[in-house]
Amino acid sequence: AQMATISGIGAKKLDMYGADILGLIAQYPIDNALDNGLSDTVNETIKLFREGIAIPQIARQRELTESSVYHHLCAAIAEDIVTAQEVVGLDQSSIDDIIYTIELSTEDSGFSMKSVFEALEGAYDYNTLNCVKASLRE
Repeated sequence: AQMATISGIGAKKLDMYGADILGLIAQYPIDNALDNGLSDTVNETIKLFREGIAIPQIARQRELTESSVYHHLCAAIAEDIVTAQEVVGLDQSSIDDIIYTIELSTEDSGFSMKSVFEALEGAYDYNTLNCVKASLRE
C-alpha cells in the first residue's frame, strides 16, 4: 500500500515488481535503533558511532565539526539509543557530579550551561556537558 503512493508506481508495476521489492527490503531490515524518527544525518552519525568509530574520525569522515557530531549524539542520548557514558567516556561518579551541578544551576537561577561550566571550573568541555544534560529527563 505504501509503495502505491510513490510517484511512477502504478498498479501494473506493483503487480509485476511489488513482491520482489518487498523481498529485497526484508533482506536488509533497518536496525531498530535507527528506526527512531531522527534525521538521516543524525542516524548516519549514530551508525558510525555504534560501529566504534571515534568522534574525531566521524567528524572528518562526514566533513562535520566535532560539535555537530556531539549534537547528533545528544539526540541519540535523548532517545535512549546510546548513553552519555558511552559517548563521553566518563565514570558514573563524574557524570553524577555533572548532573548534580546541572540540577543545582537550574534551581538557583534558571539553566545556563555557562554557569555549569564555570561551577565545574572548566573540568569538562561543553560537548560533554551537553551530552550529560541530554541524558536527563525533563
